[in-house]
Amino acid sequence: MRVFIATKIPDSVREKISILQEQLKETQTGVRWVNPDNVHLTLKFLGEVEETRISEISSAIKSSIKGILPFHISFSSLDAFPNLKYPKVLWIGVKEGKEKLIELMSKLDTSLSRLGFEPETRKPSPHLTIGRVKKNKNPRLPKKLCGGQEKFEVQSFETRSFLTEKVYLIKSTLTPEGPEYTDIAEY
Repeated sequence: MRVFIATKIPDSVREKISILQEQLKETQTGVRWVNPDNVHLTLKFLGEVEETRISEISSAIKSSIKGILPFHISFSSLDAFPNLKYPKVLWIGVKEGKEKLIELMSKLDTSLSRLGFEPETRKPSPHLTIGRVKKNKNPRLPKKLCGGQEKFEVQSFETRSFLTEKVYLIKSTLTPEGPEYTDIAEY
């Protein structure tokens, strides 16, 4: 089964993402938008794992989060990977709670690498993916992001702070309509 570890976001953030995506859809072609109901903050993608490994993965998650108290998160800013000029992934950045999320992501990465999962080679960059650029497309991003090269301008994006208290192990089933997520466990 295909699994990942994530925190979830409240409905109020999902609603703001939906509004932002509608704004962006007015000028963006060639972007496959993530359904706001599926937006989450991935802490560690594990990929395909045998169901028999869930117990050891759960133990690694529990040891990673030990001592980390609930903390506040907020989001702001729209950006892209690998860069704004040639975007492949459109995302929203973390404003409040970034250091705690990086700490949590690093601890998970360390614990899970001991179980044979590939460690991250890049510095953790907590974010919410809201769209993926289709192959051979290069959307023109809003003026605010591209140094004034575009006419359309996105309203500033910022969310209120919310308390994150849980980490989830989630199963991802790929379907023609998009991924379907099922919680395996919460911690």
